[in-house]
Amino acid sequence: MKPSPTQIWIAPECDSLEIRTEIGLHCFSCGHVAPQRRFQKNGMLKCPNCYVTLRHIGEDYDRPLENQVCDHCQHMFMEGRVQARCMACGQVHEPNSLEPCGVYRYRLSE
Repeated sequence: MKPSPTQIWIAPECDSLEIRTEIGLHCFSCGHVAPQRRFQKNGMLKCPNCYVTLRHIGEDYDRPLENQVCDHCQHMFMEGRVQARCMACGQVHEPNSLEPCGVYRYRLSE
């Protein structure tokens, strides 16, 4: 029986495994996009790039779809890249280069 690969998500910019989900903000004044924690100053939201106070979502700022952050390069992205790693030998492949094969066949019983 062939060992099945495991799928891992990696950052699209640097291929790092160190990714996490974090809420981001997009400042309409200057277009700056960063994690929300960088906008928080003294209990208010201020853009770290242009220093504008952000008060109203949809008017001053919004939440971008990019909510994944790479801890290695700090790049924000919407969805990581998938790699498949063989559990037997450790080789890494792109999912579209793999041949699909059934492992189990299920049938309903009485």
